[in-house]
Amino acid sequence: MEARGSFFIIATAAGDALIYDRLEQAVDWAQHHDRNGTELFIGVNPRAREARDKSAVETVTAAFVDLDLADGESQESTLEQVTDGDAPLPSFVVNSGYGLHVVYLLTEPSTNKSLWRKVQRGIARKFSELGADSKIASDESRVLRLAPYPNRKKWPAGVPTSIVYQSDARYTLADLAAAFPVAKGTTFSTRETLTIVPDRVVDDAGDESSADRILSRRVDLGRGYPLAPDPDG
Repeated sequence: MEARGSFFIIATAAGDALIYDRLEQAVDWAQHHDRNGTELFIGVNPRAREARDKSAVETVTAAFVDLDLADGESQESTLEQVTDGDAPLPSFVVNSGYGLHVVYLLTEPSTNKSLWRKVQRGIARKFSELGADSKIASDESRVLRLAPYPNRKKWPAGVPTSIVYQSDARYTLADLAAAFPVAKGTTFSTRETLTIVPDRVVDDAGDESSADRILSRRVDLGRGYPLAPDPDG
């Protein structure tokens, strides 16, 4: 199945929200707004048209969770719990500046948004003690912060964002539904059952010169599908 839609990028301060079919156009647009001190976000799932609500999302291409770290909580420790626990390995993890965006890419796009929402609730429940934001869990139109552009939520200069973990893991919605059950009391040993390529950690600097390279990698990881940033993250 082909993904129905294209890259959806938001520049909050400018009030712009555009869809791009070509990666080069998306990169140029993002860099332009970053130079103007604008916050940048990208849709986890592709948009079939320029709209910010769920009606514009016809296929889902990834599941995710937004982890908001409490004051004094170690990002490294949280990342270790996400990647070394009994849950499936993420496809990649983004340091959003004040938390982590954990993303599980699908092997192919799906129109089963009902199952996707159940998966999302299961992921949020699994990581509830790590600061999972359950309010956004079932919204397929959600956006997440776009690395490596700064998180300017608290001050204009912002704090760096970056991809801090990456693997070749891909899943079907059925895989994720089994691994992240909504109901308590269900266990599933994903390390033994799912076929996962060994992970590797990447260390990308958040400087502007690497912006196009990192955005390219994020899109490539999604097999051409966009990933999502969060205006509150």
